[in-house]
Amino acid sequence: MHIQDILGFGKYKGLKLLDVYRGTLNIDRVLLKDYADLILNGSLRLHYEDYIDTTSFQCVDKFDVTEHEIRTLSFYEEGVDGSEVSYGSSLAEITNNVESDIAYCLSIGNQRTGAEFGGFLSLAKFSQDYAKRLPVGADPQYISWCIENIAGFFIPADEISELENMRISKFIGVDVVRKEGGLYEYSPNIEIGRYSFPDRIKELNKAKIDKFESLVVEDHSNDEDSRPSRYGYSSWDEMSFYEAYEGDSDAWELDNI
Repeated sequence: MHIQDILGFGKYKGLKLLDVYRGTLNIDRVLLKDYADLILNGSLRLHYEDYIDTTSFQCVDKFDVTEHEIRTLSFYEEGVDGSEVSYGSSLAEITNNVESDIAYCLSIGNQRTGAEFGGFLSLAKFSQDYAKRLPVGADPQYISWCIENIAGFFIPADEISELENMRISKFIGVDVVRKEGGLYEYSPNIEIGRYSFPDRIKELNKAKIDKFESLVVEDHSNDEDSRPSRYGYSSWDEMSFYEAYEGDSDAWELDNI
């Protein structure tokens, strides 16, 4: 598979291999907003609150989430005239100091322990059900997994080297800064680095290339359409051969480089 080819299977189905490998510095802010809104205001909130050792977060009635800011809204009680009256300045002051709690909720699911053992939602997982597939954080380990576990999946050797020379952008969570009162600014926390495929993965990739090339030489008289059906190397455009691996691929949640 070439790095510009689009994956036709697994949790990154619909994305270019290159985008999965290197991620992006420009995570779509609407995607990030919808992710934050689901965690802070949706059914997942109670699960996150159970892991936060503070009462401040529970004092927030609702979070008003935009593409760049989050505002805390305090609980209200009904006044004698039917109007809504704040519980008081003391409660408002408590809800004005929850930046660390917000950052925790929007970051823990993007760490390996949070995703695998805590049941927290990662941005990558959330993006699977999004209307449009968008690149998120780099996940080069997933490409290694594909080489190791999917028959017929390999990358040309020169493109392996090309990938290793690239900088990757790993989404590790969200930074939150209080601006004033209960208004907070948030932004993606991106870690820049490089990734080297383990030697065993590169050796396996080379073995797959050698096998494929030997089959091509051996069967040079056959037309191009008969070769995939005989040897299990499916068209990268159709990707039908790999649909059987979608379950295993979706389960792959390693996030550490």
